[in-house]
Amino acid sequence: VEFAQSVALRLFSLAEMMSIGCILLGMFGIVKMWDEDKRRKKLIYLIIGISSLMFAWFMKIQFLYVIGILAVLLLIYLMWDIVKSKKITKNSLLIGLTSLLLTAILVGIYYEFWYLKYKEPFEYIMKNQAENRFGFGIYFWNIVGENLTRYFSTQYVKPLWIAFLFALPIGIWTWIKADNKLFKRIFLFSLIWFIFELHKIAIHHVPSRYLLGGYVSMLVLTGTVLYGLCHLCMEGPPK
Repeated sequence: VEFAQSVALRLFSLAEMMSIGCILLGMFGIVKMWDEDKRRKKLIYLIIGISSLMFAWFMKIQFLYVIGILAVLLLIYLMWDIVKSKKITKNSLLIGLTSLLLTAILVGIYYEFWYLKYKEPFEYIMKNQAENRFGFGIYFWNIVGENLTRYFSTQYVKPLWIAFLFALPIGIWTWIKADNKLFKRIFLFSLIWFIFELHKIAIHHVPSRYLLGGYVSMLVLTGTVLYGLCHLCMEGPPK
């Protein structure tokens, strides 16, 4: 028990773990929003999803890329809603405008009350930690190879990426075959999240904690595929 408490304390003392928790809460909000019929609940879930994803990079600027995850997911949702309805509905406009407005408000809050207040140390840290992080040409692939060898060949991580490599094609097949909406939404979110995490593999001397988001996205996708397969088996053969 003491060991478990020590591990939990060390993990959640990292800003990365708090940010990942926000991403998972954001996933809950976006997934629940997707198929909700009641407009009020739909907006509440949307606000939870957007706010949680924005808070992820509020806690650590390294997670700024989650704005990209949010943008891709909302674009897919709006396209899906328009194709399903065969027109631009009030629902699509409401979701789009609410998303833009809430994102702008949260970015403005961060800019006004955090960036401007701590501009000098913020820019000093960013200059020292964010510049020249990626290699080019042959050095790019050397860095990728070194990071993959160092962080994905250990006895703890190797089973994760092997399971993920099996789960990804099986998940795509299950996504096509299954009728489970929850599986499809979570699979889509976790796949986009994983794709956005890939850039960290190309960072010079990347700290292992930077890869936690990638590990978690792989775990979520693998677990989601298992859930989807179980549900597909319960559905029985297609009629």
